[in-house]
Amino acid sequence: GLALPDDVCTIRSISVGVVDIFRERLLDSENFAYITPGTFQPVLGRTPDGWYWIDATGAYDLGTGEAASGTGWVSDRSPIGLFGPCADMPVLQ
Repeated sequence: GLALPDDVCTIRSISVGVVDIFRERLLDSENFAYITPGTFQPVLGRTPDGWYWIDATGAYDLGTGEAASGTGWVSDRSPIGLFGPCADMPVLQ
């Protein structure tokens, strides 16, 4: 895996499986990319109902298997861990 960044709040899979990244804050919305174990994605904010808005750049695009781009949402129901300075993460409505 990659070294843990120490200057930004990140999210990663804490299981042996991938974590889906969704277009919207709904489990039945399109999942367009995924985070593989050992990689970290920057967290841009969180919602009170358990969603994390992330920078999907560098995750894997579900359709092509290439690097994804843009932003997306990850549910706290996924096997995820937060790392880095996350205490001051913006809360989004």
